[in-house]
Amino acid sequence: MSRRVKRRRSRGKIPANDRHRRMQRILGTFLLIVIAMILLFIGYNLLRPPAAGLLPADGALAENAAATGTLNPSRAAGKPKYRFYDELKKRHDEIEAEVREKLAGKKEAEIDGRNYCIQIGAFHDSNSAESVRARMILRDYPVQILHSGKVHLVQVGPYKNRDRALEIQKKLIREGLQTMLKTYVN
Repeated sequence: MSRRVKRRRSRGKIPANDRHRRMQRILGTFLLIVIAMILLFIGYNLLRPPAAGLLPADGALAENAAATGTLNPSRAAGKPKYRFYDELKKRHDEIEAEVREKLAGKKEAEIDGRNYCIQIGAFHDSNSAESVRARMILRDYPVQILHSGKVHLVQVGPYKNRDRALEIQKKLIREGLQTMLKTYVN
């Protein structure tokens, strides 16, 4: 006695599982349309030409910006974006002028008899010796370069008094330089 159970299909009613899927599709489509509209709006604003109200009020600047297609007149005129390069060059020129002035004002001291010099460097490259000399001149030390074969010796001095030479040597050591006291007889 088996009874067959008839399944009833309701006409017009959608099962709960199918309703859920249908809602997900509708929501996904809606979100996709919203995202597409936002991207189109952003793309339109990025690609359109700038509004006339954003250009400078000055006629020459406005013409220059319109001709070059840029809003920054300094970039359109070929000027660099950063100014510190100019400041560095200006400072370099000031230091060079100061070194030349100090070199012109200093006369090489000639001391008869025994004198003392403090050696602060020995270089194969003359440019390195000159740069050390320039730094020491800016610190108000009497500096000279002696050429000994292929080596350029950078020395502070000469000093007639040994105690004065030792005092200057200690000062140079405190400034972080390696030194050597040398004695010469003229």
